[in-house]
This record gives sequence, structure tokens and C-alpha cells, in this order.
Amino acid sequence: QQVTMLKLFIFLNMFLLLDSTLIDIDVQLEPLKSSETSRLTIRLREDWAPVGTARFKQLVELGHYDGCTFFRTIRNFVAQFGISGNVTRQALWRRRSIPDEIDKRRSSNKRGTITFAHAGANTRSTQLFINLRDNINLDTQNFPPIGQVIMGLEQVVDRIHITGEGAPNGKGPSQGKIQQLGDAYLQEQFPQLSRIVHAVVRKVEKEKEETTQKQQLLPITASKSSLSKTNEKLTSSQVQPSIISSSSSFLRDTTGFSAHWFWLLFAVSALIIYVSFRTLRSAATGASSITLLDDVEGPLTAPVFSVDKES
Repeated sequence: QQVTMLKLFIFLNMFLLLDSTLIDIDVQLEPLKSSETSRLTIRLREDWAPVGTARFKQLVELGHYDGCTFFRTIRNFVAQFGISGNVTRQALWRRRSIPDEIDKRRSSNKRGTITFAHAGANTRSTQLFINLRDNINLDTQNFPPIGQVIMGLEQVVDRIHITGEGAPNGKGPSQGKIQQLGDAYLQEQFPQLSRIVHAVVRKVEKEKEETTQKQQLLPITASKSSLSKTNEKLTSSQVQPSIISSSSSFLRDTTGFSAHWFWLLFAVSALIIYVSFRTLRSAATGASSITLLDDVEGPLTAPVFSVDKES
């Protein structure tokens, strides 16, 4: 029964991915050696944490992460970023925290996922980290992922400069000093840090439309006889643009109703019927609730993410 519910959940997520948002991030991995940048792409998952994804998208659109360094990169653990080297900009967002999203944990801190850092309950603001390994123990510590790296994990993320733990517990940069002094502190004492040059929001649907338009411009070879027959049936003003799609897209029928939405509604209806059936059956047997997925258990072995407080 749990397997059936999990399959339905994954099936619904396939449709949610079609309308998701991509974040392209250009990273300067070794600023002291080269000015070249490498790109990593993150797919935001609004179905995992809608509040967190909305904040991250907002900050990207405002250019907050342009120029930010990966100031806390611990080998085989996490790569953390998000404190702007522009002190004025950082001060604007430091106290604008967003509420937690722990009522419904829909994902896990597996390798490649991206998650907001925090200093306690309801303190997420600008800092995030990318999991360099499966950090499942963080799932019970109020760290809901908001997306995942879909391109550049090995080529970019795994090559980010290792800083170790930050001061005062390690030799890495002090979060407090970055907040107070910004780029002046980082350039003087940590010029080797990998740095985000530019981050931009990209909609998936827009990309599909552009691909379709390019495909429609491909030359079509036809014989003279077929062209003459076509001209007899259609004038130039009557020709309709053809719909060309890849194997991963969905075709629309003559009524304009998308098969994509048909199957989505079908899946939702099936899910509602199944859950209703289970609820009635549980009530009849004295069960008080329906368990879809087991809670993740484990010792809290990883360091707790914190943001230095102002003195």
C-alpha cells in the first residue's frame, strides 16, 4: 500500500517538474588562477518547500548572490554560500527571515540538494548550502531542501574551494566579519575562495517554447507534386503552424485540451479516491491515521548550521 502511494506521489511530481524553475549559476572556481567560470544549474522544487524556493528566486532576481563566495565548504559535507560581500545589501536582508517549513517534510538532504541554513526556528534569510553527500541526519533538524543540482555537480560543485569550518571553530572565514566588513575582509584574508559571478532565473516552459520554435524553422523537403497538391488545398493565409515536439513533451489534441492535464487530473482523482478508501477503512478498524512514508531517524552527528549573531 505504501509502495502504491509512493508511485502516485512520484507520478504527480513528474508533472510538477514541467512548470518548475531553473537557476543558472556561473562560478569562478579558482579566482587567483583564472577568470574563467563554470556553470551549475539548480532545479527549484516548489512542491518541496514553496516558501524557501520563493525567497531564493526573489534574491536571485535581485542579484543578491552575484559576487557571493562559498565561505564554508567542508569536504564531504556541504558547500555554503549566501552572505553578500556588499555590506549594505546584506544588511537589508539579514533580518528579513522566512517561516519554517517542517510540517510536511517532502524531501531529504541527499547529495546535490540545496537547502537554507539557519540559526534556529524561523531564521532562514539568505544563506544556503549544497549537500556534498547524503546528509540524511539533517532531515530532522529543520533543514528542508528547496531544490537540487541537475547539472554541474561533479564538474563544478565538487571542485569548489575547500575552506573547512569557519572561525572561531576552524580556519575558514568568520561569518560575523563577512557581515560587518564584506568583500574587504574576504579579499584581504581569503582571496582564493570560489565565487559566484552571476546567477539568473530560467523558466523551463520558456525553454521548451524556444526549442519548439527552432524545430519549426527546420527546412522541410517536399516534392513538386506534393507542394502543388498542398497549394490547391491551402492558401498562404490558411496554413497553420505545425506542432513539433520532442519525445519528452506532450501533444495537444484538436480540441486544445492537453493530454498532460488529462493525466494529471486522472492521477489526482485516483489519489483522492485511494486516500478516501484508506481513511474509511482505517476508521472501521480503529486506526487513527494513515502513514505514507516512515520518518527518517538517526543521530544528529553533523554540525549545526549557525549564523554569527551581532555583538
